Amino acid sequence: AMIEFIAEHRDISLFTNNIETAARAVECGIETYLLGGALPTDSATVTVGRFAVDMLRSIHADLCFFSATALSSEGEIFDSTEQHDLLRREMLRRSATTVFLCDGSKFLRTSRYRVTDLGAVDYLCTDVPLPSEIRTGKAKVL
Repeated sequence: AMIEFIAEHRDISLFTNNIETAARAVECGIETYLLGGALPTDSATVTVGRFAVDMLRSIHADLCFFSATALSSEGEIFDSTEQHDLLRREMLRRSATTVFLCDGSKFLRTSRYRVTDLGAVDYLCTDVPLPSEIRTGKAKVL
């Protein structure tokens, strides 16, 4: 969903492990890098694994947009698969500014793997008002 907004800016390089996102970005004229890696059997539209993580270790991102499966009342961000979680954590370490994209259906939920918490995220962007019981830490809510 962010591709159209990113395409409005010039001199942008996009790094992604999502094949559909990469294809759409190229259509919009964005310089795009698809992270190499394995195609998991549960989701053949993304790359995961050691090769993808190794590729991330060679970059620095000014800005990282990411999503996940769930956001708990304590402000903890969760995902459902270990392989996606490992890649997401590495990208967060390699980014100067982080933006968590979270729609309201993910509020007040948990999942198997804890990615990080809102105390380590710069911005939380959501489609509906945030429930008051969610602790935002240092994240600014957009």
